[in-house]
Amino acid sequence: MIQVRNLGRISADAAGTARTIGLMQEQIASDLIDPAWRKVAMMIAPPGLATEQRIAAMIRYVRSMRYVMDPPSHEQVQAPSYTIRKRRGDCEDLSALFAYLALIAGLRVRFATIAMAAPGVYDHIYPEILLNDRWVPVEMIRAWPLGREAEHLEKRVWPAIKGGAV
Repeated sequence: MIQVRNLGRISADAAGTARTIGLMQEQIASDLIDPAWRKVAMMIAPPGLATEQRIAAMIRYVRSMRYVMDPPSHEQVQAPSYTIRKRRGDCEDLSALFAYLALIAGLRVRFATIAMAAPGVYDHIYPEILLNDRWVPVEMIRAWPLGREAEHLEKRVWPAIKGGAV
């Protein structure tokens, strides 16, 4: 499996965002079938904890990673296992890692992309988890409480894995 996919220059419009999401989904799916990485994920959020405790453990773990932006004009998408090993990533990488951990924990998760500066220009992504029949934002790069969402002009949601729930 390729651990880091280099997309080069990619537009922040719906088509470019869909391409990025597609690669994120592939990277997550590939790590989901690897028993060694599943074991690591279970250690991060042990099955014996209550759901809320597992979510808190996943958030703490992902937020402990160093946030680094992709090189200018060069979009990269990392596999969750690569992000765990390198302990760094941008909002796509950290969101993919949280989604991976949530899926291993048996939670329903999806991605939200938002346009903050201009309509149609998606400049941020974060995961959302389904809790009590409601999709709840989980910000990965800011230490916000569960459920807080950045102000935005537009929002699109995407499944965390191909064919998943939105």
